[in-house]
This record gives sequence, structure tokens and C-alpha cells, in this order.
Amino acid sequence: MEKVPVGNVSVMSDLASMNKSERDVTFGHSSSNDTLILQTCEKAGELPVTSLGIIGNVLVLWVWQADSSFIPATFFIKYLATCDLLFSASTFVKIFDFMPVVVVSSFTTFFIKMSVHVTLALAVSRCVAVYRPLRVTLILSRRRVIVVSVVIACWCFLLQGLQLCSRYVILFGDDYDKRSILAICFLFLSYCLPLLPMVGCNVALLCKVYRRDVTSHMSHDQARASRQQTRRLTLGVVCITTTSVLAYPVIFSVITPIRWKQPAYLVTFNIIASCVSNLLIGINSSINVIYYVIFASEFRRLLVLRFTRLWGCCKRRYAGY
Repeated sequence: MEKVPVGNVSVMSDLASMNKSERDVTFGHSSSNDTLILQTCEKAGELPVTSLGIIGNVLVLWVWQADSSFIPATFFIKYLATCDLLFSASTFVKIFDFMPVVVVSSFTTFFIKMSVHVTLALAVSRCVAVYRPLRVTLILSRRRVIVVSVVIACWCFLLQGLQLCSRYVILFGDDYDKRSILAICFLFLSYCLPLLPMVGCNVALLCKVYRRDVTSHMSHDQARASRQQTRRLTLGVVCITTTSVLAYPVIFSVITPIRWKQPAYLVTFNIIASCVSNLLIGINSSINVIYYVIFASEFRRLLVLRFTRLWGCCKRRYAGY
């Protein structure tokens, strides 16, 4: 009986991390031209995006470190930047084959899961801040935020471990239906489960963003400035979460069975879907710094402060020569 391998069902980034022989098995011995197209798209699209992700997330961490106060949203922003930085670094290693494919693929998929769940935590913290502004410090205390962060890391680590264990079942199992159900379950737990409440948070934030909830002790100018700052921060979080919502559903475009000797158009579709998915995920991990510059006035202030201090240090150092 002819064996029917499952293609890219664990996660889309695994596809781009395959070597040529693995791609040939997955795609039913696709042509070397198709493989060359995929490799060229990877390096042409992922390399600049990954480089931007590394530089941007390092900049985000460097700037927000100047803020010593504990704010839940800022804490999750730093957490998200750390996950995105590690994902971009592992993708950079994958592009140039500095480490074995299986190891790098495990790191990239783990940090993708972390990024999605931390983005959800950021959206929830913003919802609490705009709907319960007077109780936000009580609801999102330092201890609770740290506990949530640890739970996210443990949950993603558990998902990644189960996914690695299931790889042998997916690749070498005989029952195609069970293999497909197992793969779809991991996709649902890793991506759909956090993305669905993320959409709900976006709707809730957009409903709140233009309401005029002004405290009575504020003057008109103070109230207007407070509303504008709140709206900008809320819109920034909405943009971050919307980018995540748009980036990850394309993962499900190739959960259909990949069989031996499949038509050429289906091979091409899977190659294009793989490139698009990896590019969108890379953009999602790289673009947040642009949102911070546009919407977060505190980030812009700290950015100017950091570069001003850096420029002053450079001037004093070179003045002695």
C-alpha cells in the first residue's frame, strides 16, 4: 500500500527549515527548480525582515530598560520583544544553516508560540487598563503578572514537547486520519486558541477607544490630552494584535494531505504558502518597534533620552583625545 506522508502539518516554519531531501519527500519529489525558488524566496524575503527584527527588538529592549517603573503593559512589551528577538535570531541561524535543522526548527516554533501567547497577554492587560483604570494595579499586580508570564512559558514548553513527540507519530504512523487530527489539534492549541480571544480583545478595545470617559477633577485640556494618549496606546496594541491575527491563519493553508505524485500546481501552492507564511510571521516579529514609535509617546521620549545620553557619552569620550 502506498504510504501517504503528511506535509507541513506541525507548523509552517518547519517547512522552510527542511533540507532538500525532506522537501522532496514532503512534496512528492518536487523538482529542483521548485526547491530553488523556495530557497531564493527564503533568503530574499526572510533575511532583511529577520535583520530588522533583531535590530528593532534590541532597540525596544534598550529603550524600555530606561523605564524602571512597573507597568503591566510595559512588562509584556519587554517580554514580547524578548520572544521576537529570540525568534528572529533563530530564524537568522536557520537561513545560514549554522545549526542542525531539527534543533533550529524547535527553537523557532517554540518562540512563535511564545510570541502569540504574550501578545494575547498584552491585549488582555490593555483591556483591563481601559475598562478598569482605577483597579488595574490591583488586578494586574506584579506577582500576578509574573505568574502569568511563567504559566505562558510552561504552557508553550509543554506544547512544544508534545509536538516534538508527536512528530514520530505523524511521520511514521500508518493511520492517516489519526495523524491529521493530531496535527490539527496542535495547530488549534498553539495558534487558534490564543488568536480567538485576541480578536475579542481587539473588538473590545475598538469599542472603548472613542468613548469619552473623563474624570471630573481634570480640566478640559488635561482630559483631552489624556484621551488622546489613551487612544494612541490602545490603537498601538490593536495594531500589534491585528498583525498577529493576520500573520498566523495562513499556517492552516497546507494542512490538507500532501501525497506522493501530486499535481504540479499543488506543489507550487504549498511552496508559495510556505514563503508567505514565513514572511508574515517574520514581519509580525519585526514591525512592533514601528508601532511603538508611532503610537507610544513615552517610547519616543525614552528613545530621545537614550540617544541623547549616548551622544553625550561619545562626545565626552572623544573630547579627551
